[in-house]
Amino acid sequence: MLVPASPSRITKILLCVVGFLAAASLVGQIICRCRGWHPIPPIIHTFDLNKEWNIPSFYSCLLLAYAAGLLLIIGIRKTKLRGQSSGCWLMLGLLFVYLAFDELAGIHEGFNVFHYQPRFFAAWIPVGVICVLILFLVCNRFIKALPSATRRLFMLSGGVFISGALGLEAIDDVLVNIKAYPKAGMIHVLFCSAEEMLEMIGVIIFIYALIHYHNTYLIAENPE
Repeated sequence: MLVPASPSRITKILLCVVGFLAAASLVGQIICRCRGWHPIPPIIHTFDLNKEWNIPSFYSCLLLAYAAGLLLIIGIRKTKLRGQSSGCWLMLGLLFVYLAFDELAGIHEGFNVFHYQPRFFAAWIPVGVICVLILFLVCNRFIKALPSATRRLFMLSGGVFISGALGLEAIDDVLVNIKAYPKAGMIHVLFCSAEEMLEMIGVIIFIYALIHYHNTYLIAENPE
């Protein structure tokens, strides 16, 4: 069932998977550096949070796709109930479909073809900041109309996700570009791992918020 009865249970399961992936990635990186393995063995790459097209990246994609599915379900149900906010739910659902696809395809990295000086961080980061601001302005009225519990969870999940996707990413890029530490060093690896973890945790909080909203405010108040 796409919308489980207990948001707490599914959240705990999803967080446990994140914890396992983070531990596996960290242990793999430590072993590689202690052993001096180069190139990295395939099994280490499979669980590396800093790589693409492996188990963590597919898991992150699935989280985003799950959130997209929940948003679309709520949006469709709101449409049937002639809810005024159905358009925003559907728009956010389509946005998360794109984010899930982008997680694997890396479309946002295409902005890095644009060069500027002095370059302290990737070119896609300012674009990402602008997109977040636009999204906030577009959805501001929608967010204010949400129940207080849902609104707080939405803001928390967004803050956690953005702090990883944009915040730590930008800080890491700046520190690497000013040569505070090497890009292949362990500090960079820890930064990248923290970025990915915050992104996944942010999406999981959002999933919890969506399930809680669906079960508490949508189904309970409008049973079929």
